[in-house]
Amino acid sequence: MDIKQFSDTVSATEPDWSREKIRKAWDPGRRLIWAIRRYQANAERKGLWGRVIRKYWSLNHLFWSTVTQCEIHLACEIGGGLLLPHPNGIVIHSKSKIGANCLIMHQVTLAGHVKLGGHVDIGTGAKLLGPPSKNSNWLTVGDHVQVGANAIVSRDLPSYSTAVGIPAKIIRQYFPTLSSTLYVFGSGPCPENGLIRYELERLVEGQDDTAHVIDVLPFAPV
Repeated sequence: MDIKQFSDTVSATEPDWSREKIRKAWDPGRRLIWAIRRYQANAERKGLWGRVIRKYWSLNHLFWSTVTQCEIHLACEIGGGLLLPHPNGIVIHSKSKIGANCLIMHQVTLAGHVKLGGHVDIGTGAKLLGPPSKNSNWLTVGDHVQVGANAIVSRDLPSYSTAVGIPAKIIRQYFPTLSSTLYVFGSGPCPENGLIRYELERLVEGQDDTAHVIDVLPFAPV
């Protein structure tokens, strides 16, 4: 799917709560998310009844975590509309932040300080490795980003981009202000490479509005 089409299909700011609606009795992914939502909704509730409710949803969360073999902390900040199509082996650090309408496939890990923007799709087995908890920095992923299966992400990803590989490299990026998509074919380190940086700057500055597709030749294909 083209990045523009991908970004147009789902909002990055307005949560689509219907994505989290439990559809059947055995719906582990949505029931796990629901347990987290209910626990957080009662986190500030005082008194004995508040403790009883939190304990119930904590046990409910433990049950579905065991069923799915997921580790998603009860205190994790999760935007509305999260989808876990195959909730198996997902690990999300307690300090990670997830934006609205994200999709996380099985065997994904968000380690350390990771901040996902809105409408981020993460493929099977991808690993996003943020700084440790004691570090104040974040690994930031922008809005409308696609992360390929088994990618290893250790650097920030800009909005409207697609990243694949080990380590993850941006292979295409859409620029809404120019209605242009930059396709990068190559295995060189995108952020540092002078040629790629020049082409990016040229597009952003509007010096060449017709340069929709750019082949980066000095590197072997991904």
